[in-house]
Amino acid sequence: MQPKGLRSNLRGFFLGQSDEALCASSKPVAYRRMLFGLAMFHAVVQERRRFGPLGWSIPYAVNESDMRISVDQLRLFLDAYAEVPYTGECDEDGVQRVAACSRGHT
Repeated sequence: MQPKGLRSNLRGFFLGQSDEALCASSKPVAYRRMLFGLAMFHAVVQERRRFGPLGWSIPYAVNESDMRISVDQLRLFLDAYAEVPYTGECDEDGVQRVAACSRGHT
């Protein structure tokens, strides 16, 4: 079950996006997939702020302008490459080990 803050944060972000904004990149499928990951990361950080400075070495107020800049950077990054440089596949040995550890397999 997803915490209410994550759900409302994601919902608020995506309801605020137009269809044109969701297809703003020359690679709309990859853009939307990576945009979801970015939105989830932002929602987790926003939700994490409720717990105060525990676990954070430097306090930083993450806000909507950070998200806007990150979305723009994502679009620019994807449009700058002929191929999408990240496919979501774990093809490097180190990445596979980290993924296995995070799933509880050693």
